[in-house]
Amino acid sequence: MNTHPKHVTLMIGATGMLAPALIHAVPRSTHLLSLARHASQFSIPAPLPAGIYNGHDVDYEDTPKVEHLVTTHGPFDTALMWVRPKALALRELVAHNMKAGGHLIEVMGSAASRPGALADQRRAAMNTFPNVMYSQLILGFIPATSETTKSRWLTHAEISTAACHVLDTPAARTIVGHVDPWDLRPV
Repeated sequence: MNTHPKHVTLMIGATGMLAPALIHAVPRSTHLLSLARHASQFSIPAPLPAGIYNGHDVDYEDTPKVEHLVTTHGPFDTALMWVRPKALALRELVAHNMKAGGHLIEVMGSAASRPGALADQRRAAMNTFPNVMYSQLILGFIPATSETTKSRWLTHAEISTAACHVLDTPAARTIVGHVDPWDLRPV
């Protein structure tokens, strides 16, 4: 990914398990807006450039505050969001605040991969934004093996590695782990 003289990045819900992806995005950003419950407590490790990170503690369901922050700091070249499936208004807000040619990444749980579920719904909705490069990162599971005997969810490291990869190499849909057979997922 090439950094332009001004490259504005938005990260929503990326100070926990996706923190390595946020840190990965800093060097390619001239301004990074982070919205999360504890975003102001997050600090960029040295020697990454200071002054780029702008963290706001906000619940993304606080629509007026989020809308104010997104419209004030946007439009965005890159956005990565990890939000609940029901946050459709937020997804539309971010899509409307992307620059032409910008890259929007939505991280989704494994259930989003089911036919007709969130991933398919969002792909159809994003068709109305043809100038935005749209990627989905679907988090699957690791099935049981003869050594492990139980399926497991992905680790934070596996999730962050995949998010960094999608930031660097956009793809329409990336599935980390397995989503099928569905009956083998952890309970």
